[in-house]
Amino acid sequence: MPNVYRMTVTSSRQEGTAQKNEPVFFFPTVYCNETPLYHGVVRWELRRNLTELAGEGEISLENRVPFLRCSSPEAAYLKGVFRFVSEEGQELCQEIGVLVDPEELKPALEVPADFDAFWDRQRKRLASVPLHLNLRPLPTSGPEIEAFDLSADCVGMPVRGELLRPAERRGTLPAIIVPQGAGVRSAGVGTAQYWAARGFLALDINAHGIENGRDPSYYRELSEGALLDYPARGFDSGDPEKAYALGIFLRMKRAIEAVASLPEWDGRNLIVYGGSQGAWQAFAGAYLDSRVSTLAAWIPAGSDMFNGGWPCQGAMPCRSDRRAEYAKTLPYFDNCSFASRLRIPVGIIAGLIDNVCKADGVMAVYNSCPSEKKELSLHYQMGHETPENLRTALDAFVMRNLQQ
Repeated sequence: MPNVYRMTVTSSRQEGTAQKNEPVFFFPTVYCNETPLYHGVVRWELRRNLTELAGEGEISLENRVPFLRCSSPEAAYLKGVFRFVSEEGQELCQEIGVLVDPEELKPALEVPADFDAFWDRQRKRLASVPLHLNLRPLPTSGPEIEAFDLSADCVGMPVRGELLRPAERRGTLPAIIVPQGAGVRSAGVGTAQYWAARGFLALDINAHGIENGRDPSYYRELSEGALLDYPARGFDSGDPEKAYALGIFLRMKRAIEAVASLPEWDGRNLIVYGGSQGAWQAFAGAYLDSRVSTLAAWIPAGSDMFNGGWPCQGAMPCRSDRRAEYAKTLPYFDNCSFASRLRIPVGIIAGLIDNVCKADGVMAVYNSCPSEKKELSLHYQMGHETPENLRTALDAFVMRNLQQ
């Protein structure tokens, strides 16, 4: 039988944080058929703030305690990347991260002086469009949960989603809105069903206001055509009115208004709950509508985008030849700006090896938020994902902050 290899990397700072100049040790271990391997080399790279190469080298596995020692004299995000190639040519790669003095990590750009005035104008534009809420019943597997295709008029494309609620209700219900992660797809995928079964009025919305429940080819054609590369569209224009995200966020605001208009809502609890792009929409929604009572977000996109947070990690606006244009648009749409106005409970989960939504950007968002009820959960071996146990912890945060 061929040899089976795997590699693990652990840290002396499993909480994911360290102080300036404090030594941090990363320990790579290679296993061959579940037995530690004591020959060969592990090559490493150390990156600062994900983009800057801070060092590279190799570690001999003949050392019975192989490790990389690193530190930083300033607040930073350090990520170690470890690679091993076996004698048979099997390649392994593992990453690990740590934030150094994370409380000092700040956004690359300040909140614009006219930030609130800009969004007040957008609210007025939206207010000029009547809601025209429409609910069309959808089939379900049983009588316990009722489902509806929801649409509501908005600036540009409408809001379209799937609204779920428990059929048997006593009194009014807390509400939760679940915007989706990046992509082009129908609403009605996953999370809203879970919350409806727990007694919530739950709305899942697609980001684009497109029709729900269509054949997969419909969404594929949009993603490869009209909505290709939509996430950062318009950010390099220098004009925040031209950003595609403006429509996404106004639909988020209108979705909140739609839910708040329903007689089933309890008038107290309106939670926004999302991951990645959905978390970005959740931050915008919490800022745009004061009825939002709690924000729960995991691996949030839109975090310190000028410094490379998704959807701008490829463009790296801070180094782009269109740097000035990016600087004029991005802070109007950044979670750091939205968070600076939030005093509601805010719960965030972040991965320290997330190459999409960078940990230093997420930390900048957290540091920007003045809420006295904010919580951050850092995970040093987690990438752009959210394991079930961490989502369970975020769900518990939601339940702890329900208003009775």
